[in-house]
Amino acid sequence: MQAAPKECVPCKPKKYGTGAFACEFDWCPYRYDKRENYKSHLAFRHDVGVRWHACTEPGCDFRGKSASTVQSHKQNAHGIGVKWFSCDQPGCAFAAKTSGNLKQHKQGVHNIESEAFFCPKAGCSFQSKRQSGVTKHLMDVHDEGVTWHLCSVAGCKYQAKSASALKAHTDLVHEPSTPWLHCGHGGCTFKTKLGGNLKQHRANKHGVGAAWRACGVSGCAYRTENPFEFKRHRRDAHNAGVVWHLCDHTNCSYKTKTQHSLKIHKERAHGKGGYTLCNHPGCQFLSKYPNVVAKHKTIAHGTATAEAADPHPAPVEAKGEAVVDV
Repeated sequence: MQAAPKECVPCKPKKYGTGAFACEFDWCPYRYDKRENYKSHLAFRHDVGVRWHACTEPGCDFRGKSASTVQSHKQNAHGIGVKWFSCDQPGCAFAAKTSGNLKQHKQGVHNIESEAFFCPKAGCSFQSKRQSGVTKHLMDVHDEGVTWHLCSVAGCKYQAKSASALKAHTDLVHEPSTPWLHCGHGGCTFKTKLGGNLKQHRANKHGVGAAWRACGVSGCAYRTENPFEFKRHRRDAHNAGVVWHLCDHTNCSYKTKTQHSLKIHKERAHGKGGYTLCNHPGCQFLSKYPNVVAKHKTIAHGTATAEAADPHPAPVEAKGEAVVDV
């Protein structure tokens, strides 16, 4: 039997249940005491016997496995039944669909009721404004607090940090009976075994099922189905909802739309912050650790030498907008 990694926390049998209704898939360990729970498991995890709920909005072919999923879709994609929570900070047009998201926005952007949480690992400078950010960082970077999910197939050493990742691995690698899902849109040959991947492919490549978001600014024809790209476009092209980050250096009128750009400006123009910069033309990568910059140069630019970039290069013209004194 495969030995578990040192950090592995074995899955407890009670997690999967001990009922009389066992999942019909041999590689799935779940069991249930009630038939309705067993049927729900088959529908939501294996797409067996699903009762689909369709969106009733004209032209939208979205469907979900539950009425609540369709309701969430209508709120997110069509703005139906949404109670908006608007930011009350001057000049900020941000609005959220939950009070929790608004609180996170105010903490992250305006530093209201924010608190710094630091990674406890020696030599790691990561910090977050939420404890959940540090917890995720510890799991992703340092493998701390991870419940490893091991592949049960003999001879396979695959392990994942989530049950969904393990399921995807099992479907793609070890389960030949899992049917391929074909796109079939206009002769497209794309295929996958994961329904989520097919949905994303059809939306991104063919616009099928995509809820388009139009810019709305007079004369702008931009549209996208991605809410993050939509916000980025309005911020970058029309300065909508922008929170400007100002340089605090004496007599400097530089401002920018992101904290990262401000860090780059301070280091390039004023030599502040203790950052080491990549000296490759046109690259704005920076880090507090010269060895990280050297590794970046090797991977990103194919630089054979591992010399660190000059931490205090000569000032150069920074990208951004200058504040015009009136």
